[in-house]
Amino acid sequence: MKLGAADADFVSADFYPGAFLPGGMGENGKKLIDYMSPMGSVQISMAQAEQRRQSIRDAFYFSVMQLMDRPQMTATEFNGFQEEKLRQLAPNLERIQGGGLGPLIGRRYAMLARAGQLPPPPRELQNQPLIINYTSPLAKLQKSATGRATLNWIGAIGQLAQATGNAEVMDWVDPDGAPGVLFDAFGPPPSVMRDAVKVEELRANRASAQQQQVALQQAQQQVEIAAGASHAMQAATLAKGRNAA
Repeated sequence: MKLGAADADFVSADFYPGAFLPGGMGENGKKLIDYMSPMGSVQISMAQAEQRRQSIRDAFYFSVMQLMDRPQMTATEFNGFQEEKLRQLAPNLERIQGGGLGPLIGRRYAMLARAGQLPPPPRELQNQPLIINYTSPLAKLQKSATGRATLNWIGAIGQLAQATGNAEVMDWVDPDGAPGVLFDAFGPPPSVMRDAVKVEELRANRASAQQQQVALQQAQQQVEIAAGASHAMQAATLAKGRNAA
């Protein structure tokens, strides 16, 4: 392929072995166009290659999975990486549940209800919207983040009360509300949590036992006071007899 100094416009048909290309060289003899040597090889830069590799790793959450596989990881580190994994998977989980599973389950439930394949709901649930509760490992992980946030908040309130010396700060914590939130977040077996009625019975029995203990202590104090008064009277009588003699 030869280059000339005259100006010209090129088309693809002008490029063939041994062709003369006018306008391919400037007035000072500098090449304005050049050919690609068949002896070389086009290399993708290392930065571009690494960027592509990193994009593939991020798409499959490679970095998080590698960190979670360390055998020497502490429980705190594991929980932190679990939260990071959930944070990265949360957008996909929302799309799967909200845009896919939710409508599918709702439509399936409506079809079965119209076909009479489902028993009638209890009176309390009639004319109520269908609420889907997911129990997959990823859904449980999402709820566990709420449980850890609840524990962290309660712990922070306790530290604040201790640091300020003001125990009234703990009044913001609802002791009866926290166990229900933690039970729903961590999902233990239902057998580990007492029924609300049994909890009230235990509290009533504990209050009755405490009242009996207080009454017993008061009766014991009255007996001790009466005994002390009796001893004092006896001592006074003996002293009066000795003085009279």
